[in-house]
Amino acid sequence: MIMTLDNIGEMTLEECEKKLDELLDSDDAEDEDIIALYTSMGDKAKGEGEFEKSKEYYMNALTETLMKYGESSVEAGDAAMNAGNGLFNISDYETALEYYTKALETFKETSPDDCDRITVAMRNIGDCHFYSENYEEAVDCFSAAMDFLRTKKSEDDPAFYRLYSVMAETLSKMEKFEEALGYYQKGFDIKKKFVESDMDLMEDYEGIGKCCEKLGKNEEGIEAFSKIVKAIKETMPEMDFLAKEFQSHIDAMKEAISKQ
Repeated sequence: MIMTLDNIGEMTLEECEKKLDELLDSDDAEDEDIIALYTSMGDKAKGEGEFEKSKEYYMNALTETLMKYGESSVEAGDAAMNAGNGLFNISDYETALEYYTKALETFKETSPDDCDRITVAMRNIGDCHFYSENYEEAVDCFSAAMDFLRTKKSEDDPAFYRLYSVMAETLSKMEKFEEALGYYQKGFDIKKKFVESDMDLMEDYEGIGKCCEKLGKNEEGIEAFSKIVKAIKETMPEMDFLAKEFQSHIDAMKEAISKQ
């Protein structure tokens, strides 16, 4: 394969590294090409599970981007987001938070109407707080992201699904199961419109089922877990051990109902 940046998506990580060496040794290399290569290498390393290497490539891309475009640019915001992703993937949530925050500030300055970039940055900040077990801060971030998104899109837009899901998970961690159930249900109502089978809704059914179980809403919990068991048996029989795990929850809730 002739290695040009036109086929960068087809290049292996090793080929990208060789191409980068060529560019860095060249006197007429374009800054945009170096940035594109570093970014692509970060993506490829991440895909191969080499998260430390991925982080370094994203950091190099950010350095090159800042030199080329300056801090007050959408390009700098995107590069900071990638750097944050690299740090997040090695569980350095505190430092990732700094880069996501910088990206958010940049997007608000350079592209205040860019709903997707701003919402993702806000959600990523919330994710950092979530994985750092700062659940109150995570809730505040996800709420702010929802408030912003509502100014741009209707609440049945698929963009809300991810926010509802992480909000529900966070509230569950805080043992606020009634509120969590509401968000799981909101997310489910959106997601079911654009998936083909119950297999695609397993995580949603699981969240709903577990909240119902905690709240003593046994009939609703049984219904949710039964959907999972049925989907596993029909499409993934090799995962029968997982079906048995959910069946145990169903059996426990049936027993609770029988004692009422």
